[in-house]
Amino acid sequence: MDTNTKTVLLFQASRFQPEMWRSILWEHTIIVIWKEKSPNQEDVTNYFKKLELKPNLLIIDLKIDNAYEICRAFAQKYPSSKIILTTDLQDGYSSAIRRWAVNQGVDEMLINFQKRNLFSSVITNINAVLKLLEFSPVKEESLVTTLNSLEQKTVPIRPKESNYSQSQSASARESETKKKPIFPVVRIGFLLVFIAIVTIIIDNSNLFSPSPVDALQGKVLINGKRKTQKNPVGIEAFGQMNIIPQGIFNYGGSTTWSPIHNIVNSKIAKQYPEFNLRYLPAIDSTPGSGTGIKMLLQGDLDFAHSSRSIEPEEHILAHQQGFTLREYHIAIDAIAIGVHPSLPVLSLTIEELKKIYLGQITNWKEVNGPDLPITPFTRTPEDGGTARFFERNVLHEQAFSPDVKYVYSTTDGLRKLKNTPGGIYYDSATGVVPQCHVKPLSIANNDGRFVPPYNPPYIPPGLRRRNCPHQRNQLNLAAIENGTYPLTRYLSVIVKQDGGRAQEAGEAYTKLLLTKEIQALIEETGFVPIY
Repeated sequence: MDTNTKTVLLFQASRFQPEMWRSILWEHTIIVIWKEKSPNQEDVTNYFKKLELKPNLLIIDLKIDNAYEICRAFAQKYPSSKIILTTDLQDGYSSAIRRWAVNQGVDEMLINFQKRNLFSSVITNINAVLKLLEFSPVKEESLVTTLNSLEQKTVPIRPKESNYSQSQSASARESETKKKPIFPVVRIGFLLVFIAIVTIIIDNSNLFSPSPVDALQGKVLINGKRKTQKNPVGIEAFGQMNIIPQGIFNYGGSTTWSPIHNIVNSKIAKQYPEFNLRYLPAIDSTPGSGTGIKMLLQGDLDFAHSSRSIEPEEHILAHQQGFTLREYHIAIDAIAIGVHPSLPVLSLTIEELKKIYLGQITNWKEVNGPDLPITPFTRTPEDGGTARFFERNVLHEQAFSPDVKYVYSTTDGLRKLKNTPGGIYYDSATGVVPQCHVKPLSIANNDGRFVPPYNPPYIPPGLRRRNCPHQRNQLNLAAIENGTYPLTRYLSVIVKQDGGRAQEAGEAYTKLLLTKEIQALIEETGFVPIY
């Protein structure tokens, strides 16, 4: 592993702060891992004992629960690592807070990035971090160049998604950035416009944030409405791509992607026959996002499909091999919960769903259903991206109950659900909602409103079975797109950043998928396009 590579662990309640840290620090080969929620007070010590990687720096917001306990435990576990405490308080830290913070092992105290004076606060905070990590300070001109380079990249900016654990305001806010001109007028003019756009977009983003750096691209959701740019930066029309590599390129990974590559790859092959895409299945493990990323790291794939974000451990494995991984968002998917069609239950809350898979609710009568044992099914989180998303965002990193039944694939899970009256299973909404022998459940969002993954009115199982496959429930794309349905996630292409043919193929494939023509096809398969 490159000795210059450092890891920063973030505990930040706001999404704006980690977005800024990621965007700048990534340019210095610094891995940023964001934790939105802090461990309980009694779990703080155990949390760092279980952490497999060794962070070089902890950046923690004063608003985080148990902030001082986390600082103490971190300092004890990693005595050679550094700690930065941040706050939104404009007047800084009182002398009492400073004394107390130092006693907890804090090395530096900073004011969070300020939207009304963003450039100045970026300079101050980034240089404080670089100093603690023993990097050379960044100069103002270099920072302008860095921000300028971000605008040239083709990674999607995050549209609004409803991650049920967070609910933020969706109204756009304008950011006024005032600073005395110290650069040429053209460059500082670009900088002000760029920062204003990034501030508005990030402030309205409600996604779990997997990508290291995001540039302007495509669709932005504001107040539940789609706003579309004419064309993402750097993306050409489908039939007019200038640089398409020639040869055979292997891909694999997420099974959620199957509807997309089944319809899209034939169109790519017809337009660009020299760009030969070959699906490579897993041999020794079950198919899924985790398996695909593992095969990518092993060199078996040129790029991978994923329905979850890259794990910190996967970033580290990539660095150990001399390259990085990058994820490019292609579409938005929803997770739907399915039960046996005879079960007289229509909806669940997130908390009820969590307790079912933790083994704390074991009978349907506990959620206003019949006196019938619950049989939960899932795929393994090690292999499947959907199960890993569920483990992280519904179970909050807690382990599945020993009573949970594991299935090999989505098809296997749906088959078992069909034959189990008390069964419950979750998967991509595209695989659950249209099924003739599965009842999809409505899920409560943050407002307490139960939102169905299907488009009302609901077609009951009896009517569906008589008329299936001609009459099926349709996806509730409006609720998935505007964020009122609470369980949504990105579908991404994972690409090596090694300067080789694999990167060239992965980025060309990504650009093809982000063209207007292919995005329209992706929408036809039941996913929400990215722009």
